[in-house]
Amino acid sequence: MKKRLESEDMLYHLRLFTLFLICGLSIFVPPIFITGEVKILYKIAIPILFLLSAVLLHRNKHLEKYFQVFFAFFIASFVFALEHIVVGEIWPKYKEGILPSTVDGIVYQKLLSTLLVVIPIVLLTKISGKEMASVYLKKGKLRLGFIIGLATFLLFLVTSVPAAAGLMVKT
Repeated sequence: MKKRLESEDMLYHLRLFTLFLICGLSIFVPPIFITGEVKILYKIAIPILFLLSAVLLHRNKHLEKYFQVFFAFFIASFVFALEHIVVGEIWPKYKEGILPSTVDGIVYQKLLSTLLVVIPIVLLTKISGKEMASVYLKKGKLRLGFIIGLATFLLFLVTSVPAAAGLMVKT
């Protein structure tokens, strides 16, 4: 009897794992194979699907424990879609003066991309009622963080000039 319960429990966990794996892959893999407007529609539909799933799970007492997982899928798919649509589709077509192929354009694009990822994650985490520690943002030791950040910055500063000089092609 105990062995049968363990087998059923193992099967239940395997089904959950498969479901979560498919959900996670559905965010990033299908857009590789889809092109054009269908890709944009897919990237808009997936966050809506995950949000609806999360809301329905939140309303069900027996399944409420899976709400956070599907809300995390919603956040990931929303941010992925937002970043793709704004940085990948809209900005290169309409932004004049700063071309994505220039150094300024790359810097601007990476800054915009970072803001489009970080801000929605923080806001949606707050909206869901979770603490910032749930996305690994919390107060820490400021002095230690400053020392590590400064050391890392200095390391990059010292190594970037020789690395850039080594990559330059002499003409």
